[in-house]
Amino acid sequence: MHIHPGNTDVVLLCGGLGTRLQSIVSDRPKPMAMVNKRPFLEILLDQFSDQGFKRFILCTGHLSMVVRSHFKGSYRDLDIVISEEPAALGTAGAVKNAASYIQSDPFIAANGDSYCEVDLKGFLEFHLQKSANMSMVVASTDNACDYGTVELGNDQQILSFKEKHKTVQNGLISAGIYIFNRNILAQIPDKIKCSLENDIFPDLAGSRSYGFKAAAEVLDIGTPERFARAQDNFTV
Repeated sequence: MHIHPGNTDVVLLCGGLGTRLQSIVSDRPKPMAMVNKRPFLEILLDQFSDQGFKRFILCTGHLSMVVRSHFKGSYRDLDIVISEEPAALGTAGAVKNAASYIQSDPFIAANGDSYCEVDLKGFLEFHLQKSANMSMVVASTDNACDYGTVELGNDQQILSFKEKHKTVQNGLISAGIYIFNRNILAQIPDKIKCSLENDIFPDLAGSRSYGFKAAAEVLDIGTPERFARAQDNFTV
C-alpha cells in the first residue's frame, strides 16, 4: 500500500457556528474570518497544497453560501468540492455527510479554524507504518484546559482522549488534524449530530489509534483574543 498527498483527500470542517467569535465575526463562518486581509481557510488550503495535496472537501453549514461563493471559481487550481450540511451535524456528522465525496482511503480531516505547522507527508507515512485506523497530530501546550487532551503510550498509541477539562494545564492536545481509514465512516451514525471529540475518539483510544507529535504549537481563531493573536502569526 502506498499513499501520498497527491492522492489523499482532505476534508476541512468549516460548518461550526463559532459562537465565541460572533461578537466580532458575524457575517461569515469562522474559517472565513479575515486574517491579514485573507480568509483563514485560504491559509489552511495553502498549508496543505504547498505540501502536495490537491483535492479538498469543504464541509459547510452555518452561512455556507459565503464559502461556496468565495471558492466557486478556482483556487490555486485545486479540486475543491463543497459538502453542505442540511442542519448542524457536528464534526463527526459533517465527515459522515461528506462520505459520498471522499474518494481516498485513508483520508485526512482537519478543523477549519486551527493551524499547526506539521510535516503532513511524514504524518501519512506514520499512519501507514503504524497500520493505524486513526492517527492524530498532537502538540504540547501549557494551556491544555481549553482543548482535548491526549495520553500516549511508549509506541505513540493513544491511550485516552479527553475533551476540554478545566483542571488540566500542561499536556498534549489534539491539533485538529486527523487521518482516518474509510472504515471510520461506518462507525458514525447517519444524519445525526455527532462529535469526533466526544462521541468517536474516546471509543477509538487503544484501538490502533496513534498520535503524531508536532513540534509547533496549535494556533486557532476560536475566541476574539486568539483571533487577534492570529493577525500577528500570519502575514500576507
